[in-house]
Amino acid sequence: MKSMTCAFRSIPSLARNRGPVWFLLGFALLLFALPASAQTEDPALDAPARFLIETITVEGADRPASREIVAKESRIATGTEVDEEDLRQAIYRVKRLPFVVDADFTLRKGSERGRYELVIRIEMASSIVVDLTGGRNFAAGYPLTLKGFDWYGTLGARRFIGSHGYAFGSIDRFRNLQVGYTQFHLFGPGSYLSLVTGKNLEDKTGSYGLSALAGKPLTATQALRASVSYSTSDQFDSGSADLDWLFDTTDDPLLPAQGDALSVSALYGSNDFSYRALDGSLFRFDNRNWQVAASARHYWPLASRHSVWGELTAACYGFLQSQGGVTSHSSGEVGSVNAGYSWDLIRSQVGEPRNDLRFTTAAHFSGAKNQYPGFETGFAKSVLAIDMGLIYRRPQGSISLTFTYLDEYYRRRLAQ
Repeated sequence: MKSMTCAFRSIPSLARNRGPVWFLLGFALLLFALPASAQTEDPALDAPARFLIETITVEGADRPASREIVAKESRIATGTEVDEEDLRQAIYRVKRLPFVVDADFTLRKGSERGRYELVIRIEMASSIVVDLTGGRNFAAGYPLTLKGFDWYGTLGARRFIGSHGYAFGSIDRFRNLQVGYTQFHLFGPGSYLSLVTGKNLEDKTGSYGLSALAGKPLTATQALRASVSYSTSDQFDSGSADLDWLFDTTDDPLLPAQGDALSVSALYGSNDFSYRALDGSLFRFDNRNWQVAASARHYWPLASRHSVWGELTAACYGFLQSQGGVTSHSSGEVGSVNAGYSWDLIRSQVGEPRNDLRFTTAAHFSGAKNQYPGFETGFAKSVLAIDMGLIYRRPQGSISLTFTYLDEYYRRRLAQ
């Protein structure tokens, strides 16, 4: 099998000249470079203040189970010393819990001088949550109307069970029903295991799906995540396995304004399809696919309520298809350079009920190269997309609207 090349070389302009490749590599280094602190003659003057945590208290949680999960998700043990950065990262981790919409902390005096009580204040998401997303794609030469506006929605509910877990369920616009259970701290503080089963209520073929998702922290900002899934019906069986390395220092899971988010993932999947023709003969297709992908995103806070971000992504993938003893394969590389701007039109203050509204706009430039049997060089394509939208969040759920302009390449594809 031929080796897969770097995704950025699949963009036509980069394939012809190595200069832009070095430019992108330099841009990646610049993207995540942080300004060095000024040097002083006395290193002790630069040392951050440290606090000895005597006790941890969680406020705002409606059940003992949620208080226990939040306290352990902070990954701060009593009797240890922490600095302000440790406390900020702890709060960012708490915000990523699926039942938390906001979190903050304060330090109170402990039983004696030099000891502190860490108080984590959270705002819980509603037990019943509605999430809605909608959007419309536009292209040059087509009328600017809302005809073709598409939307998607889910209705979800959860209930805490025991001291470290909760059951949940959801149904979406297309009547896909899912129920599951998540157990936290199963493999240590910050870890979790989630089991889900799902079925489309309109499907009469007896199809169903099963999946499992597990995560375990490596450090305060790094984690491993693994997932497996399987679905079946009277005509197909499919499954996949995914392993991800994650690095995350962003300050909010939905509306981040600062921090870094990096990931490297590897995926393997299979899809076996069979059907019987009218003459009784059986046809069977066996497909295998794999992918290795990486992404890096950095957020820069600007003036109050404004932020920008930049992102690089790359992936290599391959497909293997077997039919009637004949096997064919294809492979490809994709990459993208993305940048965006956010403006928080409404931003709740600490202690206020969560009520956020953000305007976003972004530009995406991507390239892809595919190789098929008999076409050694394959073909290359590049895409430019510009979008803008609004994101609204409350404890009862979120609403997201996005409108996207597609470049000339996509306009031609839509016309075909």
